[in-house]
Amino acid sequence: MSNDLSEVHDFIRVIPPFDTLSEEQISRLTRNIYIQYVASNSSLPPEGDQKAVLYFIRKGALAYFGNDNELLSKYGEGDLCSVFYCRMKMLKFLL
Repeated sequence: MSNDLSEVHDFIRVIPPFDTLSEEQISRLTRNIYIQYVASNSSLPPEGDQKAVLYFIRKGALAYFGNDNELLSKYGEGDLCSVFYCRMKMLKFLL
């Protein structure tokens, strides 16, 4: 396992509900994970991406805004976010 995947493995295995998985299950998940780096002030999901996605916030923070630019939620390191596929809202990546 590469150093990056080893770090991802260690990161995921302490996040609920993944902390209840076996080491083999975590290893399988880590081998099949897609890692995406997002620049500051970028919107999620990427333009044209319609898939429902679960994001692990490994570093940095995310702010989730409604259509009226009202702050709806914030996410930080170790948080899980699945709301980003909603096309009616905007998500800004903050550092």
